Amino acid sequence: MAAIYEDSDCTLFAGFVMARLDMRLYDELHEVWGGTSAPPLAQRLVIALNLAAVVAEVHSASHRIGDLRERNILVNRSCEVVLVDCDSFEIWTHSGEVFYSGMGIGDYLPPELLHWLDGGHSLETVERYWSDLYALAVLIFQLLMDGVRPYSATGPGITPELATYPPKVTSCTYPYVDTGGRFAPPTYAPDIALIPPPVQQLFACAFVTGHSHPELRPTAAQWRDCLAEVVGQLRLCSQNPVHRYPAHLSACPLCAESPSGPSSAIQSFPPEPTQPSSGTTEHSDRVLAVIFAAMAAIAAIIYACSTML
Repeated sequence: MAAIYEDSDCTLFAGFVMARLDMRLYDELHEVWGGTSAPPLAQRLVIALNLAAVVAEVHSASHRIGDLRERNILVNRSCEVVLVDCDSFEIWTHSGEVFYSGMGIGDYLPPELLHWLDGGHSLETVERYWSDLYALAVLIFQLLMDGVRPYSATGPGITPELATYPPKVTSCTYPYVDTGGRFAPPTYAPDIALIPPPVQQLFACAFVTGHSHPELRPTAAQWRDCLAEVVGQLRLCSQNPVHRYPAHLSACPLCAESPSGPSSAIQSFPPEPTQPSSGTTEHSDRVLAVIFAAMAAIAAIIYACSTML
């Protein structure tokens, strides 16, 4: 990504030349957590780590993502994470002027903003830092829990008023902590015991403690550091050298899932690229704003150019 200026002295900022992605190599994040081509848990932990690192870099430049959602995040088979639709970012200039996002979708809006919208207000002038932290936690939860949403729950505490998801969010029906028997995970949810305990603790902090205290939600940097430690401790399967699994588990869950014993297959995500259709070609021709987890300098570039606004 390079800056463009209107003058030879590079004082009149005009815009960016941004990367163009080959969309045959990327899938939207929601395609990672479901279906037969979904990667194993260890690989999804790496994707979660890279996602947290990207968000942490944006926040370190004092900007916000705002519309942080599953369709605005792309992943390739190397677990690299790319943010798109970056024109909806919340940008803070050096002078303190704020260009608000005003964008967001229900599943990734925190309870305080759902209440705000219910009161007839808009998101046009809402600061989105705490919202970003909530959305990041939801995306990591869905990524590691096969797409299940954190407040999806069953049990005697689910009254008719809680039949749909938004009231579950505002009522804090997170079922993976002690709720006194009021709430239970849905039957289609995977066992959260497969998730490393430090990650489970951050989930509880985000969705229980942070429900009424947004300032206590884990930061993107805390997610990054936690996931980096978890990924660094992944165990090598004794039956299949391809498999990795979280260190708190006593055996490889991939081998346990296979009725015929340890599998030798290597899962590739996304699937190998094929000849693109005309629609895919048109889609890949879009100019996208790209931020990779390993490219920390990008956040500095965004910040430097925003000071010229």
